[in-house]
Amino acid sequence: MRIFYGSSAGRPDVPSEAPVDVGFDVALSVLRALDGRRGFLGVALDDRYTLQLLPQRGGIRVELLDSFIPSFDACVADSAFAEGLLRAASGTQDVFAIARASSHRWEHTSLA
Repeated sequence: MRIFYGSSAGRPDVPSEAPVDVGFDVALSVLRALDGRRGFLGVALDDRYTLQLLPQRGGIRVELLDSFIPSFDACVADSAFAEGLLRAASGTQDVFAIARASSHRWEHTSLA
Protein backbone atom coordinates (compact mmCIF):
# COMPACT_ATOMS: atom_id res chain seq x y z
CA MET A 1 0.00 0.00 0.00
CA ARG A 2 1.08 3.59 -0.57
CA ILE A 3 1.44 5.57 2.65
CA PHE A 4 2.59 8.98 3.82
CA TYR A 5 3.01 10.10 7.41
CA GLY A 6 4.44 12.57 9.84
CA SER A 7 5.77 12.40 13.39
CA SER A 8 6.28 8.64 13.68
CA ALA A 9 9.04 7.87 16.20
CA GLY A 10 12.34 6.88 14.62
CA ARG A 11 11.23 7.50 11.04
CA PRO A 12 11.67 10.45 8.69
CA ASP A 13 8.41 12.08 7.55
CA VAL A 14 7.01 11.02 4.16
CA PRO A 15 5.04 13.75 2.34
CA SER A 16 1.69 13.07 0.67
CA GLU A 17 3.17 14.12 -2.67
CA ALA A 18 5.62 11.19 -2.53
CA PRO A 19 3.99 8.23 -0.73
CA VAL A 20 6.05 5.06 -0.23
CA ASP A 21 4.97 1.49 -0.97
CA VAL A 22 5.01 -0.69 2.15
CA GLY A 23 3.38 -3.84 3.46
CA PHE A 24 0.84 -4.05 6.27
CA ASP A 25 3.44 -4.75 9.00
CA VAL A 26 5.43 -1.61 8.22
CA ALA A 27 2.28 0.53 8.00
CA LEU A 28 1.10 -0.87 11.33
CA SER A 29 4.43 -0.07 13.00
CA VAL A 30 4.24 3.49 11.65
CA LEU A 31 0.71 3.84 13.04
CA ARG A 32 1.67 2.52 16.46
CA ALA A 33 4.67 4.89 16.67
CA LEU A 34 2.77 8.09 15.79
CA ASP A 35 3.15 11.05 18.11
CA GLY A 36 -0.12 11.53 19.98
CA ARG A 37 -0.29 15.26 19.27
CA ARG A 38 1.19 15.72 15.81
CA GLY A 39 1.34 12.31 14.17
CA PHE A 40 -0.71 11.17 11.20
CA LEU A 41 -0.75 8.30 8.73
CA GLY A 42 -2.33 8.56 5.30
CA VAL A 43 -3.04 5.67 2.95
CA ALA A 44 -3.58 6.55 -0.71
CA LEU A 45 -6.31 4.07 -1.64
CA ASP A 46 -6.42 5.29 -5.24
CA ASP A 47 -6.22 8.61 -7.11
CA ARG A 48 -9.46 9.79 -5.49
CA TYR A 49 -9.71 8.31 -1.98
CA THR A 50 -7.44 8.48 1.06
CA LEU A 51 -7.68 6.93 4.52
CA GLN A 52 -6.09 9.10 7.19
CA LEU A 53 -5.46 8.06 10.81
CA LEU A 54 -4.57 10.55 13.54
CA PRO A 55 -4.06 9.54 17.16
CA GLN A 56 -5.80 11.73 19.70
CA ARG A 57 -6.95 11.56 23.28
CA GLY A 58 -9.56 8.85 23.59
CA GLY A 59 -8.75 6.97 20.40
CA ILE A 60 -7.80 7.46 16.78
CA ARG A 61 -9.47 9.93 14.47
CA VAL A 62 -10.34 8.16 11.23
CA GLU A 63 -10.84 10.32 8.15
CA LEU A 64 -12.12 9.10 4.78
CA LEU A 65 -11.15 11.73 2.22
CA ASP A 66 -12.63 12.16 -1.25
CA SER A 67 -10.43 14.51 -3.27
CA PHE A 68 -12.87 14.80 -6.20
CA ILE A 69 -15.72 16.40 -4.22
CA PRO A 70 -13.63 17.50 -1.98
CA SER A 71 -14.92 16.33 1.38
CA PHE A 72 -14.26 13.90 4.19
CA ASP A 73 -16.11 11.79 6.73
CA ALA A 74 -14.56 11.41 10.17
CA CYS A 75 -15.07 9.58 13.44
CA VAL A 76 -13.09 8.76 16.56
CA ALA A 77 -12.54 5.04 17.00
CA ASP A 78 -10.42 2.63 19.01
CA SER A 79 -7.10 1.31 17.76
CA ALA A 80 -8.60 -2.08 16.83
CA PHE A 81 -10.99 -0.45 14.35
CA ALA A 82 -8.24 1.75 12.88
CA GLU A 83 -5.89 -1.22 12.54
CA GLY A 84 -8.68 -3.22 10.89
CA LEU A 85 -9.14 -0.49 8.28
CA LEU A 86 -5.40 -0.43 7.72
CA ARG A 87 -5.43 -4.21 7.19
CA ALA A 88 -8.33 -3.85 4.75
CA ALA A 89 -6.39 -1.17 2.85
CA SER A 90 -3.45 -3.56 2.50
CA GLY A 91 -5.70 -6.08 0.74
CA THR A 92 -8.48 -5.83 -1.78
CA GLN A 93 -11.26 -4.89 0.61
CA ASP A 94 -13.33 -1.70 0.23
CA VAL A 95 -12.18 0.44 3.16
CA PHE A 96 -15.00 2.97 2.72
CA ALA A 97 -17.69 0.27 2.73
CA ILE A 98 -16.24 -1.36 5.85
CA ALA A 99 -15.95 1.96 7.65
CA ARG A 100 -19.45 3.15 6.78
CA ALA A 101 -20.98 -0.19 7.76
CA SER A 102 -19.58 0.23 11.29
CA SER A 103 -21.59 1.55 14.21
CA HIS A 104 -19.36 4.62 14.58
CA ARG A 105 -20.91 8.07 14.30
CA TRP A 106 -19.48 9.76 11.21
CA GLU A 107 -19.33 13.52 10.67
CA HIS A 108 -19.32 14.80 7.10
CA THR A 109 -17.31 17.90 6.19
CA SER A 110 -17.37 19.55 2.79
CA LEU A 111 -14.22 21.38 1.73
CA ALA A 112 -15.81 22.97 -1.34
